[in-house]
Amino acid sequence: MSVQSDGFCQCLGIFSVRDVLVIGGGIIGRFIALECQARGMTVTLIDAGQSRPSASWAGGGILSPLFPWRYHASWRPLVSDSLDRYGQWREVLRSETGLFPEINACGMLVRESEVEQARRWARDERVKLLPARESGISGGFSEKAELWMPDIAAVRNSRWLSALEVLCEHRGIRRVLSSVSDVVESAGAVEVCAGEERFRAGQAVVAAGYWSKALLKGLPFTEELMPVKGEMLLYQLEPGEIPAILLADSGYLIPRKDGLVLAGSTLNAGVQDMRPGAAAHQVLRESAADWYPPLAKLQPVAHWAGVRPGNRRPQPIIGPIHQGSRICVATGHFRNGLVSAPATGQLVAEMVSGQPPFCESQPYSPSS
Repeated sequence: MSVQSDGFCQCLGIFSVRDVLVIGGGIIGRFIALECQARGMTVTLIDAGQSRPSASWAGGGILSPLFPWRYHASWRPLVSDSLDRYGQWREVLRSETGLFPEINACGMLVRESEVEQARRWARDERVKLLPARESGISGGFSEKAELWMPDIAAVRNSRWLSALEVLCEHRGIRRVLSSVSDVVESAGAVEVCAGEERFRAGQAVVAAGYWSKALLKGLPFTEELMPVKGEMLLYQLEPGEIPAILLADSGYLIPRKDGLVLAGSTLNAGVQDMRPGAAAHQVLRESAADWYPPLAKLQPVAHWAGVRPGNRRPQPIIGPIHQGSRICVATGHFRNGLVSAPATGQLVAEMVSGQPPFCESQPYSPSS
């Protein structure tokens, strides 16, 4: 990549668009595209597909940071009303496309040794946090936990991604399936080379998760992104057999309404290999059976891996890559991409359209 136009890749065709290019087809990129389009901008969404797969497909979809009391306070504006935001978008999807992707408002049981820290956080944030015994959940689940968060839900991320793709198409957002090879900022425009096409727009947003690192190489962007591989298992149980999200330091179980249960997740920093491994398979099986012993006798129906976008600071990286730049970045969300995606989409769209941001944006700035 280069900030100069000299040496820009030679593409077979030239296609110009007005306003904004969104690079990244994960859930954050799709929400950014929709929010920009809603503000009257012409949007082209460039999605690398399986060549640079989005972490969104691999995640669990819990609408809360894991152990939220352990996170930096700057996350709050991006995650605090995620369930309401997803609920509003689901109504939009039902109205415009007839699709109604899953939100499972089942609550979350938590194993936590630092109970007082969690309670202080809940008081400060006005979040409902109860002793696990008050959950009313039988089957021995509440006896294995200390805390109950009744207002936590999970989205079925694969169905949300598919539904948002349909909505983007319905609203006239062009989606290009191609890997970006060059991003160039010149006076008055940004040029992007993807496959055999060259795109030109007034602004561009790089929201490609960990893969943003390669796209920003050579540009004046100094934040360090790192891959964090994670693996998940999938079990088929009876609907309601796992009655709530079950969270511990060793792992979690996330039930879907049809009885599928996700067991996750490993953390392997510095690794971008997408292949599932035998060691992680064993670790995840043991963690899952610790929460629910009958899983020890069941074989998972699926096992996959994804790469999260980690970074060196406690909050994501959102904003222009330097003051006055026409290139905006939205990455580094680590384990909180799905929960923060709707708010990130709104914030980025406000930035690129020149509207006042709904929250203080300086903590997320690449230059902060």
